[in-house]
This record gives sequence, C-alpha cells and structure tokens, in this order.
Amino acid sequence: MGMISIWDGEQLPPVGCDVLIEHGRDDDDHVCTVTGYTIWPALSGKPTEHRIFVDLVYKDSTTKNQRMLCDVRPLHKPRKRDEQRTGTKASLGKKQEAA
Repeated sequence: MGMISIWDGEQLPPVGCDVLIEHGRDDDDHVCTVTGYTIWPALSGKPTEHRIFVDLVYKDSTTKNQRMLCDVRPLHKPRKRDEQRTGTKASLGKKQEAA
C-alpha cells in the first residue's frame, strides 16, 4: 500500500489524494478522491488562459464527479458553518448599521 498524499491547497491536488467539494443536493462538504484532470481552453478564446477541472470520485463509492480547480478544497479547509447553511459568507447576510 502506498503513502497517503495530503494536499496543502497549493498547485494541483495530486491524483489519489482526498479533497472536499460542495454538493448541490445538501449543504455538506463531501470527501472525494482525485482521479485526474481535464483542461479546456478559456471561453474567451485567449490562447494563454485555460479552465482546469479536477476529475473526482466520491469517497467509498464509484460515483464520478468533476469540479473546477477553484471549487476543490484541502481536507483541512472545510467551509465555515455559516457558509454551509446559507451558501454565502456570514458577513454578506448582515445588515450594516447606519452611522
């Protein structure tokens, strides 16, 4: 059995490491294993820009998924509770008091 790879959030997550993603069906973080990458040209058509997708499989299943690199988080960086409940940062939902 090989070593477990832990991603620190820098560069690309290594194939075989576990990461966290949001799930559209609920407000929980879900653990997935990285299986590869898909790179597409930018929608703008600029040859120097690309969209990087991370190919995933849900932990302990065979269900595949894919997320943009910016939507994949290291295991040690789960979303904050307020973000999980509302889908936004807590400070965005608060009214500003008049000065």
